[in-house]
Amino acid sequence: MTRAVVGFDRAVKIEWMELAAGIASSGVSKAQAAAQMKALLGDELRGEYAVRKTSLVLTRMWFPEDTPRIELRNRAIELLPVASSGERLAIYWGLALATYGFFRNAAASVGRLARLQPTISRRQVVRKLVDVYGDRQTVRRAGERVVQTMVDWGVLERVGGQGYVLASPRELSGIEMQRWLVEALMIASDQGSLPLDAITYLPEMFPFVMANEPVQIANDPRFRVTAFADRRLMLYLASAS
Repeated sequence: MTRAVVGFDRAVKIEWMELAAGIASSGVSKAQAAAQMKALLGDELRGEYAVRKTSLVLTRMWFPEDTPRIELRNRAIELLPVASSGERLAIYWGLALATYGFFRNAAASVGRLARLQPTISRRQVVRKLVDVYGDRQTVRRAGERVVQTMVDWGVLERVGGQGYVLASPRELSGIEMQRWLVEALMIASDQGSLPLDAITYLPEMFPFVMANEPVQIANDPRFRVTAFADRRLMLYLASAS
């Protein structure tokens, strides 16, 4: 069990991701971006603490400090001007996965639960996160806020009292967008590699359907495919070689 920092501990509206995307695309510094986001969020959130924490969640996604995530963010900014609404959602989803292990674990838990039952509950998702991160109020609150975020982003839909179902997945048809999202997933992965045949149906990818086959997606210099003795193909990031 890990007691790693949760990080994604605020509910984030899709409009705020759009706001952060616009600020990041303008070329301002991280400090300038944080100041702009705080000023704009102050109109919607009550209290300095809520504004500061929400701004921090957004800033970490859009202004990373390590090279793989900086390059991922830069390519995201290049894709945004021509991205459809579904592709923009994929960009936001990919940045959240690549930045926050907690968000990735929550997304994977939602995806797995939805494969087993038609309706899932917030309590079930939080319980899965508690199993990984420990039974802390911080974990429980953050888990509830991630679920709320997924509802606001339109990938989960409420049914009944506390139940949720998956929204219809968005098909990603552009090969570059598919490759970008897989790269985000690879950066998020703790393992450094993933089975090639699994990349399009991992549970944390539940909001999206890839139009291309995995072998087509992986046919790019940013990836490396290795065959093992059992003939299973494993996907790596070429930059990790």
